[in-house]
Amino acid sequence: MKLSLIFIVLASLFAEYSLGDSDYCPGYIKSSKLWDVFLGKPIAKVRLFTMKGDRLVEAPIQILPLSGRSDIRNKKVFAGGKREKLLSSYDRITMSRSSFSSRIRKETLLPCESKALQEISTAGKKPKYAYLALCKELRASFLPEPVISYDSANTVKSELFKFKHVPNNIMLFEEIALRGKGGRWYSAGSAGDLWLHLDVKSFFDINLNKSDLSADLQARSKGAFGIVHQLKFFIHILFFKIDLEMSTLFSFFEKSGHVPMKIDVPVNAWTRLNPGSGILLHWNPGDTRYLDTKSRYAIPEVAKNRIMKGYLESGKLVKKHCRYGHCRFDLNSRTKDRFLRIQVSIPEKNARQGLVPQYVPDAEVFVKEMGWDAAPRFKSKRIGIFFDNTGLAKGLHDLTYWFYPVDDPYDISGCPARFGVGQKIGNSQISPSGPSIK
Repeated sequence: MKLSLIFIVLASLFAEYSLGDSDYCPGYIKSSKLWDVFLGKPIAKVRLFTMKGDRLVEAPIQILPLSGRSDIRNKKVFAGGKREKLLSSYDRITMSRSSFSSRIRKETLLPCESKALQEISTAGKKPKYAYLALCKELRASFLPEPVISYDSANTVKSELFKFKHVPNNIMLFEEIALRGKGGRWYSAGSAGDLWLHLDVKSFFDINLNKSDLSADLQARSKGAFGIVHQLKFFIHILFFKIDLEMSTLFSFFEKSGHVPMKIDVPVNAWTRLNPGSGILLHWNPGDTRYLDTKSRYAIPEVAKNRIMKGYLESGKLVKKHCRYGHCRFDLNSRTKDRFLRIQVSIPEKNARQGLVPQYVPDAEVFVKEMGWDAAPRFKSKRIGIFFDNTGLAKGLHDLTYWFYPVDDPYDISGCPARFGVGQKIGNSQISPSGPSIK
């Protein structure tokens, strides 16, 4: 059996599903969507502008240089007599919908000399706009740096949240904390761990936890919106550390975090696994109270009978969660005066194969009901999310989650923000008096 069957494998995703757009998270576009005149040009010359009153002002943008394998590209090439990073078709451009404004007007003057403008719009019935420009001359940017840091104590911190990860795996947290409206910090979860149980047909059970899987930091990039970590995954068996040849990008922003994933299945899982095989992510709930909300996208509570009947039974849970081929599941919790949401997004075809997140209100009770004798006994109450993987077909399967605060747990605004790439404004349409808009 190929080892990667049992692991969550992570890889960068650029276009995801959401209903509505939360102001707590940015959004991405791929540079391949842009006018080709931008490609191959210095990244430092690509700037974003938005209308403020009757003039254009610079807005934050973060361009992450990536290779075709979605690895952070740190190398510079010679361009214009000096070493520079050039925009490639693989790069990720991060923007915030909160900085978008009204459409540009014909008489508006450009803040820099540019031979090309690309219109970007937010999604929805009342879109707002911003404009990417290829500035001829570089000039200092006076935009503030994001209020986010990463320190030697393995902690990412912003004004709103703290995420302290385990030393050998940024994917798992030692603690997540939210700052209350009065300034006090509250624990939103601690001691994160995973338990992977595989009931292999005609074979013994396989059980793994966080000590068996590490995610080593390969590269880090910091920009206008936050910090991106590139991770590489290894499995530890006895004295050996085996490279799984898989990596991901884990992004921390000022008000949210983003974890894209893939599950690699080398064979049709149902041909090798018995019902009840899956992944349990579990943690101490800290100061939070989890809400059994009536919202449309609330994660369903786990049930042993449903799981043991097979993955098609779990697949029936997707009906109210899916639209346009994608499914969304929300787990909402509350500290004293803030709500935290974990939003899981899955392609509908995978959800119908049983890859549906199910809320586990008590991990100790759950593992006993499932008969997982090798599972640890917990010293305090732990909650979690269970994923059934017995229905997955051979191949790679997408799964991603965001975590971010919400003002109202019944608000369906989701992550990431969505953008459309609009009209191109070329050199012949730009004059000293402003651009000529079609």
